[in-house]
Amino acid sequence: MVQDCFCKFLLDNIDPESREFADVNDQIREVLIHANYFSPMDVTACLEFDIAPLSNHGNFSEMEELFAAFWVSYAEEDK
Repeated sequence: MVQDCFCKFLLDNIDPESREFADVNDQIREVLIHANYFSPMDVTACLEFDIAPLSNHGNFSEMEELFAAFWVSYAEEDK
């Protein structure tokens, strides 16, 4: 269920112009982590998310960028 929520976040936040926050890290923290009450274990589950099945999506590169920003922010905290 956590990974489904993460997938929906990636799909819903592709366009930087339509995000609630201009800064991608603020968007991730507020719209994904805080809004969904993610625990550290939930964040770990999202770090293990396989983005490859979304590669057929027309805006996959934007999703990869969003995923990369998440990874950079939270992979270090997960250690």
